[in-house]
Amino acid sequence: MGHLALYYAKKGDGAQAKEFIKRSRAIDPSDVYSIYISAVVDTIGNDSKSAIASLRTALQKGFSLSDLEAEPEFAPLRLAPDYQAMIKEFSQKSR
Repeated sequence: MGHLALYYAKKGDGAQAKEFIKRSRAIDPSDVYSIYISAVVDTIGNDSKSAIASLRTALQKGFSLSDLEAEPEFAPLRLAPDYQAMIKEFSQKSR
């Protein structure tokens, strides 16, 4: 479901992308990969607030900060103060 959500997001069909990520998250709401994919879908759909909220949740559940920082889809978020604050917070926690 997550891969389908990404496919539709990259294709430009945000409604289908949201539907598939919703279904993916419903299967296992705590699945960190689905939470992460949700953030990618939101970023592609220009919903930075939701994307950052999902990324924060993913990091809280143990998603790798270095993997998050390596994701090219998050380039539009990197200048956002909320994103920078989140990265700083989780960078300090990982020390």
